[in-house]
Amino acid sequence: MMMIKREYHCLVAGLPALFFDTTRLAATLVEWKEQLKDELHPLDYKLVESYFLRYDNRSIYNILTKKEDLPDPLGNYSRELIEEIIVLLKDEDTDMNSLDFPVYLSRFIRAFQSETPVFPEKSWENQLSQLYYKHLSTIDNPFIRDWYGYESDLTNIITAANCRKHQLDVRNELVGDNEITENLIRSSARDFGISNEFPLLENILRAVEEEDLMEREKKFDLIKWKYLDDEVFFHYFTIEFIFAFIVKLEIISRWLKLDRSTGEEMFRELVGQMKTTYTFPEEFTI
Repeated sequence: MMMIKREYHCLVAGLPALFFDTTRLAATLVEWKEQLKDELHPLDYKLVESYFLRYDNRSIYNILTKKEDLPDPLGNYSRELIEEIIVLLKDEDTDMNSLDFPVYLSRFIRAFQSETPVFPEKSWENQLSQLYYKHLSTIDNPFIRDWYGYESDLTNIITAANCRKHQLDVRNELVGDNEITENLIRSSARDFGISNEFPLLENILRAVEEEDLMEREKKFDLIKWKYLDDEVFFHYFTIEFIFAFIVKLEIISRWLKLDRSTGEEMFRELVGQMKTTYTFPEEFTI
């Protein structure tokens, strides 16, 4: 069945005015997410919510393990709702499919409560990540589904390279089960035998060797950024462009907290990319 492509010309053209001022992000990710809820078709907004499920993962894990951290406001579900779901799932008669809540999260909660691991050899955190990416692999938007696959593979490659570097067993640290994870477990080659499938592999392996932790993380984020630039090139006003923008904006927001100069550099790059693609107001300068 052909997927309907909705276009958001006014939203995309107005992104800079809505979310940037001349030197900084003019809106937080939380505010931007709320704005998108009003602007996007409900089915497209569900795709946006899929990205922020990672914050729900963290909130649910913290609640179940009784950590004091408050749920991240970027998540899709409030603490009150999560706690209500946790209580409901204690009742074995509660049908997970009947709840207005992601089934993969319900499955994890029930497994944790009953101390019955879904993937017995993995940590609870890795079990949740594996359920999460399995859920995302069912998304019917090819661009967004492929991004999640790339993100999962990239994380696994970094994990495998770090495990090799420190002579640790990688088998239960990887998330998912595909050809790349099999190679990461079995191959002794420097490139794990996957350089053809992962063109930027050498960049990743060099980044793993970087001693400066901040510089290492920056290199990983730039690899993600390049992937998005390459893949979104022919998507102009659709949800794919908006989704890529979300991921980049999250990267920028994180770096503005970790290292302001890096965050500002990425901010200027994102603005520069948009200025070459869309017409900005003349007063919008850096």
